[in-house]
Amino acid sequence: MPESIRIRDHVQTGSMITLGPGIAVGRHSIIAAGVCMGSTIVPAASVVRSAAPEAVIGPRRV
Repeated sequence: MPESIRIRDHVQTGSMITLGPGIAVGRHSIIAAGVCMGSTIVPAASVVRSAAPEAVIGPRRV
């Protein structure tokens, strides 16, 4: 059985994102435009932005 992607409630995504199998995105997170991520876990209330060569995950400021 192939791995799946799990995106929780209230997640905002930008355009042109690529998510690989096995990724989990926590509630109230933001994924910026142009992000490309493989299998990883994004904690709740995080911001993911594209930065060469990989995505940078940090806490979300309210």
